[in-house]
Amino acid sequence: MKLFVIPIIILLNSFPAWSDNYDLSCDGVVDFDDFFLFMDDFGRTSDLSLSCSAILSDFDCNHAVDINDFFLFADNYGKTVEVTVDCGQVLNTDKNNTNASTFYGPASLAEALERVREISWNSLPTDPSDLSTVILGISTTSDVLTIKENGTGNPEGLSFNEGMLANSKLSNDQLLLSTFKLIEFGIDTYRLVSIKHSNFCIDYVNKENVPTLTLKDYRSHFRDPDTAAFLTFSFEKSEDGIKLIAQDRHVFSESTENFVMDGSWNSAEVRLRDNELILANEEDATSLTFTLFTPPISTQIPTDYNPLATQRVDNDEIPLDWDGKNSLDNTIKDLNSEYSDQVATAGINSNTRSAAESMLNQISETIQSEGLQLRYPIEFYLAVRENMLAKSVQVSDVYNTEIGVLAVPYVFFTNETGEDGLHHPFMIIASRGTGEGITQLWDVPRPPGEGTPGTQYPDQRVTRNAYKASIFAKIPMRDYGLVSSVSENDMVGHLAGDAGVTDLDQLNYVSLSGNGIAIDGIIVYPAMNNTLTLSAAVGEISSLGMHSGRGLDLHYHSDAYSANPNGLNFYNKEDYLDRTHPPIISFSFDGIAGYGFYQTGDNSSQGVDLDLDAWGGHDHDIYNYHYHSQPIGATVSGKGKEPVDFTAHMLPPKGAWRGRINEIPDFWSGNKPSYKGRPGKYQGF
Repeated sequence: MKLFVIPIIILLNSFPAWSDNYDLSCDGVVDFDDFFLFMDDFGRTSDLSLSCSAILSDFDCNHAVDINDFFLFADNYGKTVEVTVDCGQVLNTDKNNTNASTFYGPASLAEALERVREISWNSLPTDPSDLSTVILGISTTSDVLTIKENGTGNPEGLSFNEGMLANSKLSNDQLLLSTFKLIEFGIDTYRLVSIKHSNFCIDYVNKENVPTLTLKDYRSHFRDPDTAAFLTFSFEKSEDGIKLIAQDRHVFSESTENFVMDGSWNSAEVRLRDNELILANEEDATSLTFTLFTPPISTQIPTDYNPLATQRVDNDEIPLDWDGKNSLDNTIKDLNSEYSDQVATAGINSNTRSAAESMLNQISETIQSEGLQLRYPIEFYLAVRENMLAKSVQVSDVYNTEIGVLAVPYVFFTNETGEDGLHHPFMIIASRGTGEGITQLWDVPRPPGEGTPGTQYPDQRVTRNAYKASIFAKIPMRDYGLVSSVSENDMVGHLAGDAGVTDLDQLNYVSLSGNGIAIDGIIVYPAMNNTLTLSAAVGEISSLGMHSGRGLDLHYHSDAYSANPNGLNFYNKEDYLDRTHPPIISFSFDGIAGYGFYQTGDNSSQGVDLDLDAWGGHDHDIYNYHYHSQPIGATVSGKGKEPVDFTAHMLPPKGAWRGRINEIPDFWSGNKPSYKGRPGKYQGF
């Protein structure tokens, strides 16, 4: 026994533990799940040029998972540990570059909502008006009207956040739950809509024969047609503050599929009884006045998204209807058995992660055996997979999406052989296309019209809502090289061609639809619209840099964090903290990754001193060639208006693809990239 123990002691002393992340399954305890994951890694080795964390189980950093790692693991078996945001993520760094950064994506919206910010309280500087956002403080108190959520995060009524106005530090979630948008309905009367849950607005229910204010779903697929309704309020000034008067009520009519006036309604004042807001004109309820405050979180459209100050059009909305089918969830059941272990469970799961890593290793081996290479290392793909799978819907906003569902339920890897006899591996992102958060589509000044032949825009219905989608975006993992001019890529359809333009560049020789996908699962469109105008220049996008197209699909045209850093975008300033490179924020259909922009004053991040090329990309350190978000100066002219300078906030990929697409199999579906519709061979079906 002594002869056995001594060498082990020497081994442990020779290679002390480099990593203390023994909780490989990220469940808070070092247990059998971690043991099985460790055994899957046992015997693996990593490239000596890479960081010792290229394999999670390589605890002693000697580029091999061996007996020493086994004893380190055994020493920690049974321990409980804190699960951090970076749990399960790996590095892939050049050992000669001590500033190299982890491959990482932005925090989830759930994490962003929990963040606390310092605030100051300011009264609304003007009278309420259409699209104003307000926080309703109860006069002579520090209390604020707020939305009450149940245990699953769904809104279930109104309440008071007691003492909120006395606080100078509050979470983003507390602030959003207390912020309402005023939507004018009539003259100087408004429905009060939740900012966080924009499908809900204020109505009433009879509670022991007392009309009591509550929230109701008036706008989503899941509304109850028998009870869907909303009140419209006027704001009347008094000596003590502002009184809220419920002037009218509108109820949903199934016959017209619209809201009609409730002819039996009589106006009533909002009063207080038993700590609830009621509607009464009687003396046995306490009179109530409000003070209106400017919300500390701005959701207003930034100037750069409407530089010509285009007025919001009042066109009717395109109506929505849904058959209730979950096509993504049904489609995934047909995935080839070779890949099905990667999607056995939606979201983050240790078993599917192990299956994904196994497939990545297989891909790496086959690609190397064919004398080819991956565009990025395996660790990149594992890190972004885990990041995407952690994102879930946090708000009631998109027409047919429910709170708590995963925004990107599946990310998996395929390795099919092409007609050329070579392997063409892809990362497949199975997304619902809605992201996690608010869309603010209602506020868009001039959203896309339905494009009915023979009609002009003023007569068309417009897009102010969206459907969830069934997206199987395929991101090529093989390095197919880069082009040196845009025309080297053969485009089946492109905006320049549609517009009859022959002078091709990186902004017009672009896809007719999506050209990439953001890390929250929403499709990225080129910065230009189909009239070869920057979408941001003509008031087509919301404060989140998005709109819905004629098919009512959400997509980005711009980087909202760059334009409107309010802390609620799909990436934010906090995602840069303690990092040496901006976060991964998107993937182009040519296989090239997109990263956030270099922030003003940043002179230390890797690559910050290297110019971006005409495609918005560069190559440095461990990152290989990649795109970045990029704010650039632009000018727009309107009819009868002087030219206006503004900043265009380019979200990668901003336009043309730098990656070679001609050899990517099944790249096109008709004249558009293949990411919607029935997935095919290279998506694993």
